[in-house]
This record gives sequence, structure tokens and C-alpha cells, in this order.
Amino acid sequence: MILSKIGKKKTVVLGIVVFIPVLASLFFLPEGNIITAFIFCYLIGLGTSCAQLLPWSFVPDVIDDYVVQTGKRNDAVFYSLFQSFNKTFNGIGLGLSTLVLGFTGYDTGACQQPDSVAMTMRVLVSVVPICLLLISLVFVWIFPITESRRIENSAILAKRRLLHNSSNGALNLKTEAKD
Repeated sequence: MILSKIGKKKTVVLGIVVFIPVLASLFFLPEGNIITAFIFCYLIGLGTSCAQLLPWSFVPDVIDDYVVQTGKRNDAVFYSLFQSFNKTFNGIGLGLSTLVLGFTGYDTGACQQPDSVAMTMRVLVSVVPICLLLISLVFVWIFPITESRRIENSAILAKRRLLHNSSNGALNLKTEAKD
């Protein structure tokens, strides 16, 4: 609903801006308060969905822009690259988190962990994601495909499809230059 009213970029920015205070609050969340923890889990789920799912909605826009500019469809390349980068950086993040926890004394077999591990966990689930989200805000902000450009690209491609269907000729997606 918000996405259709204000556009993709603004929705992602709004989601991140709302998500950051929730993550910051995690740093100060008291131990043992299960009700508060459940509330924060719900809020984190909303923020994570914005950070993890909405970027996928940019891929079709990038593909459409590419088609408008080049006339070629390479959907599989774009989706494969996006998925590969996603998996690679998730793996790097998990590996680095495990490494940092190891440096602070985390013992996988121990029931009790040193206080340094608790502090490291707080930093890993609040401070680090906030820093990464702030960096991502810069990239979202400079993302060149605005809502008006997305709509313009959709109109150009729809017109090209209509021309193709009416002429029954070979599909040439680069038949009309961008106005």
C-alpha cells in the first residue's frame, strides 16, 4: 500500500529509517523480559522484510531500464547476479560474526558465556546492522531509476509490445528511442 503511494525508493528509505531506532533499542533491551523481546521480534521482522524483500522489487526496474537502453533482455543475468551477491555477502556476514564471537570468548559447548560475548551480541545485532543500513541508504538514494523513470520505461516497453503485436514482425525492443 505504501509502496504504490510513495514509490519504491521512498518506501525503502522509510522502512530503513523506521528500522534503525528498533535496532538501536536492541542494544539496551533488558535481559529476561520476554514480552518486550517478543514485541521487538515482531518489529524486527517488519524491518527485515523491508531490508531483505523490497530490494528484489528493484531488479525488474533495472531490467526494464536495460531493455529500453539496449533492446536486449538478460533477465537471468540480473537475477543471478543479485542472488549471488546476496548469498555471498550473507555468508561473509555470518562468517565474520562467528569469528568476532570467537575472539570475544564464545564457547559453543558452554551453557554460560562471558559478559564480553553478551556485549558482542548486542553490537552485532544493533550497531553493525545500523551502520550497514546507513551505508545502504546512500546507495538507495543515488539509485538512478526514479519512480517517474520507472513509469516512463514501462510506457515505452508497453508501446513497443503494442507495435510488435500489431505488426506481427520480429520483436525489436530497441525500435523507439527514449523520449
